[in-house]
Amino acid sequence: MEALHIAIRALIVLIAITVTGCANFKPVSYWWEGGSGSLIDPLTISKARWKSIEAKLGDADHPALNSAWAAYQQGKSYELIGNDAAVDEYYRAAKLTRKVIATIDFRFPNHQDTFEAAQLLHHESLRRFLRLAHDHKRVERGVGIKVCLSDNSILVPIVIHDFPWQPGDFTDWRVVGNYTNRNLTSDKKNDGIGVPLVVIRDRCYAALNTACAFMRDQITFPATALLSADGCAIDFYNPLKSSKLEIDGFKQPLASDLTADIAYQLQFHEDSRLEGFFRPGQENRDGDLYFMEPFQPEKIPIVLVHGLLSSPAAWSDIYNELRSDPNIRKRYQFWAFRYSTGEPFVKSAHELRDKLNQVMACYSGLDHEQNLEKTILMGHSMGGLVSKVLISESGNKVWNAISKVPLESIAADEMTKQQLAQRLFFSPHPMVSRVVYIATPHEGSETAGRLLGRIASASIKQADTSYDELLRNNPGVFKDSVSRGLPTSVDLLDPEQPFLNVLSCLQRNPCVPTHTILGTSCMTLRLGQSDGVVSVESAQQKSSQSEERISATHNGLLRHKDTFAELKRILRQHDTATPDLEQKGIIQFVPRESAE
Repeated sequence: MEALHIAIRALIVLIAITVTGCANFKPVSYWWEGGSGSLIDPLTISKARWKSIEAKLGDADHPALNSAWAAYQQGKSYELIGNDAAVDEYYRAAKLTRKVIATIDFRFPNHQDTFEAAQLLHHESLRRFLRLAHDHKRVERGVGIKVCLSDNSILVPIVIHDFPWQPGDFTDWRVVGNYTNRNLTSDKKNDGIGVPLVVIRDRCYAALNTACAFMRDQITFPATALLSADGCAIDFYNPLKSSKLEIDGFKQPLASDLTADIAYQLQFHEDSRLEGFFRPGQENRDGDLYFMEPFQPEKIPIVLVHGLLSSPAAWSDIYNELRSDPNIRKRYQFWAFRYSTGEPFVKSAHELRDKLNQVMACYSGLDHEQNLEKTILMGHSMGGLVSKVLISESGNKVWNAISKVPLESIAADEMTKQQLAQRLFFSPHPMVSRVVYIATPHEGSETAGRLLGRIASASIKQADTSYDELLRNNPGVFKDSVSRGLPTSVDLLDPEQPFLNVLSCLQRNPCVPTHTILGTSCMTLRLGQSDGVVSVESAQQKSSQSEERISATHNGLLRHKDTFAELKRILRQHDTATPDLEQKGIIQFVPRESAE
């Protein structure tokens, strides 16, 4: 019987993904680490050899480079048999070529070829040194890399530059090679000096608990590694801060890959979203708000709220596009809210509210500039409804929509009454200053009311039995829409559900501007123009200060270039808007064509 239930649920998932497009599912993709015997090595080394021949580097005029070639070849020999002495030989090759690069005199005719050959060999040697150093456990956390030269063991220190991370976070990394992921529409790469890395922070070692309070144990971020001019240190630069460096007296571009850490996370650590839909109470945790980087008070928070049958991974493409913009990453920090999508979204909204309150308790008292009160919520699909609750004033309207008597009059213990009050009585949150709705079903989605929606709703296994007890103890008190049991997330998206009408009628904070991005790629007799899931009519919001219509599907909106452009425009507007004008509701938004 259990096998039959599993098969039925698998079928529902397949149909739901096909029909709703709400989930961001993982396609075929790959990740090849650099410096691990891929095509990168022979191509790079062949080019280096050709440059060596052109420069006639067999002469005794270039002993350091010749010694570097010998060390590199010895390193490859050790690597093939798994001998960790390969780490030492690759370091020797990288150090020797770094010396050649630092002492190049371009007045001599063949030194341009010498320089290029040394750069190529240095780059590949450093890549392999960095890869094997952590493979052979030569890295001391936040301190350096152990190297054995001439029977002497030394520690090559790691020096970090312009990172919000702590030195202890730089223990594990992956050298960027070749990768692809169809969840990402573009790669944000730049050629230059240094070796791009994905640094993997596996747990928090910061001294202050507040630094770890909202960060997951496993986080990835980009870095670029360079060997110092004397070869005695490994410098890690933050490519999100630096694009050019002065090296050997010249201003040079820094090699970077700002997409690799996202692709790596998607490939190996994408979180599951189905358990949170079918068994929303089984995860033993409430909604989880987490930071992509350590908290930076000078930056404005952007909170990404995913939709039904989804997870924060759905935002990967938008995160990739926005973070790669130097002006946006200078002014904004990215947070993500993960929640069980089978739960009623009013419960998820309460969980997000609670997390934002915790953020304020942790950081609002710090003695420096704060931008917490400028927080932006971006909600996709049902995530837009979660965000909408955060700027609304419930009064008694939400409670009166489900009950015939006041909350104080029902037969229930104080804890149950408190939980109901927390979910159904709310006010605009003081941190939220702007909301962006993307494909949000303000008037519901027809899919939720169809057979597929009813089957999906019936498949959600609620762990909270207190609601059933509440109904038994209060016969005739609750209205018909909730008298048969706790409504699921799918139930609440049904256009026939009265809660959506109540939510639309609630007063919202007039100081918080909202924006709408909706899809128009589909046309059906039932929905009219829509994104395939949410009709244009349902996605519209008359109070929004801007509306962008894009020919895209429900899920395709999260990967569309026009969505990226509109979000960038909104963020520019948010950063430069005058608060007094916004509070009066008279901000005039420039059309995207003019803004560009």
